[in-house]
Amino acid sequence: MKEEALHVVVKVDIEGAELDLLEGAKNTLKRGNIKLLICTYHQENHAHDIEKILSENAFTLEFSKGYRLCCYYKEAPPYLRKALIRAKK
Repeated sequence: MKEEALHVVVKVDIEGAELDLLEGAKNTLKRGNIKLLICTYHQENHAHDIEKILSENAFTLEFSKGYRLCCYYKEAPPYLRKALIRAKK
């Protein structure tokens, strides 16, 4: 099967290491036919940082509706964050 005919769907929820995954997947992100579902709530700036990387790689983006209420041990609870971004090419 030709590479451009392949469709790739990736769900990412790796407890705050989502940016590391995107950094390591630079070449893959340049391909077409990719759909991503990425959790964005683990760290304060993840939603913004992940959105920026995906936008720079020509993805169409959509955040899930609403926010997630987060309470973590090391951070002052509670706070609201965007939970999931959907991206596709």
